Amino acid sequence: KSVLNALWRKRLKRMTRRRDVAWLSGACLMTRRRALERSGGFDEDFFLYFEDIDLCRRIRKAGFRAVFFPGARVFHAGGASASAAPLRNRLEYRRSQLHYYRKHASRISRWLLRAALNVGARLDLIFRGAGSEKREFARALLRLLKSPERTVPRGRTRVLEVIDKPFLGGGQKTVLLLAGGLDRREFDVSVCSAGGGPLARELEKLGVRHFPLPLDRKVSPGVVRRLRKLILEESFDIVHTHGGVAGLYGRLAARRTRAAVVHTLHGIHYLHYRRPLLRKAFILLERLMSRATDAVVCVSLSDRDAARRHKLAPDGKLRIIKNGIDFRTARRRKKPGTLRKELRPGRTGPVVGAVARLHRQKGLVHFLRAVPAILKAHPRVRVVIAGGGPLRDGLEEEAARLGVRSAVLFLGERPDAADILGLLDVFVLPSLWEGLPYVLGEAAHAGRPIVATDIEGTREVLRDGVNGLLVPPADPEALALAVNLLLGDAALRARLASAARKTVPGHFDLGRMLRLTGALYRELKTNYNLHP
Repeated sequence: KSVLNALWRKRLKRMTRRRDVAWLSGACLMTRRRALERSGGFDEDFFLYFEDIDLCRRIRKAGFRAVFFPGARVFHAGGASASAAPLRNRLEYRRSQLHYYRKHASRISRWLLRAALNVGARLDLIFRGAGSEKREFARALLRLLKSPERTVPRGRTRVLEVIDKPFLGGGQKTVLLLAGGLDRREFDVSVCSAGGGPLARELEKLGVRHFPLPLDRKVSPGVVRRLRKLILEESFDIVHTHGGVAGLYGRLAARRTRAAVVHTLHGIHYLHYRRPLLRKAFILLERLMSRATDAVVCVSLSDRDAARRHKLAPDGKLRIIKNGIDFRTARRRKKPGTLRKELRPGRTGPVVGAVARLHRQKGLVHFLRAVPAILKAHPRVRVVIAGGGPLRDGLEEEAARLGVRSAVLFLGERPDAADILGLLDVFVLPSLWEGLPYVLGEAAHAGRPIVATDIEGTREVLRDGVNGLLVPPADPEALALAVNLLLGDAALRARLASAARKTVPGHFDLGRMLRLTGALYRELKTNYNLHP
């Protein structure tokens, strides 16, 4: 091919007469309106290449001629578009070439072209070094070859958000905000999770399609097949998974589809597993799954650093998109008097509380173990814990064992978390590990003084003594001292609450989260994760 091209270019330079040709370059092409109308005009499924060859072919088929005219002189910046993003340019060339062959070439020619491209790409994956441009292009080309039915992506980007449970935890809040906040003129967002629950009800209010599938911790091959069938039938451009269980299901299901894959780490929970072998197994699994992932989103700098430290994904795939909060919906909906009576039955003292999922991660057992010391200093305190989860029975038993059951009110999962936060005198977050906890932004926006554990994630948002109090994790004594300090000093409570309200919500910018996520989706839809 190179030899023939060289000979042809040399021959073209000697051309001095007009002559009929098969096709003309789109760099300078003039045609009659009648020829365009009868041929159907440009095919918009071509983006950067082959559109001129295709048009000339159809114009000639419509009974017109294609003429090379040497008398004109044209000044054209050759390759200016291509040089701006050379790898993207090569991918667009192959995309258009495949479309041209589908339209005009024989079946054997199409098969030979695809086979040659496939073999070449796989050889590059084998022999090119990790991170090289040719290896990166080979990955993108193989993904393109899996999607013969599509050329230039047009219309709305079809996105499937996948998460396992239907309760309203941090990951589910992110899914809701993406489903309701991304521009619907550009993105068509659907959600897949286990059926029922408040997540499905909230999605219904937003008018977002929900596909119920039982995404259990014990992975079912049948559910993986059903999820893959859903991705193929609905022609999703992007599959965005949230959390470990959904990440496993979604990435296995998307492997044999044309969809690009995004995975968000909402806190890297397996790094805190107690059994070393299990922890190492999940780290290895994530490394393997990251090969089938185009972008791995971290919700905090600390999560990004941990992912790098444990080599969970190649550095080029890691993105930071912090959680956002729609503070407009955080206004109180209930009358304060009604809720205050519910939170303080039989007591008139201050209320200290936590709003969290009842899971080991949240460290609520250490909060309960701090309650006796809090009650000793402030006997009229009411302790409130709002949230559902697997540890409810165990926590109630622990409260009874400590002799504080009558002072602790377990509210269960509540839709009025913003109202509850607004009535707390001190908010406590005793977590053992976090990504970037939504509840810190919500508590700060509600104007509550915060006591939290000094861990990565919270440390990214709070500064001890400036906009909150930080205590060591799993330390009930230190937690009780901090709470008692705030309960005994109204001026300190007001100062910390005011500082938190000014500084913390900026870490939870919803507009930023939507903007960065939309930009990531656009990039993946158009270039199959091919970096410029």
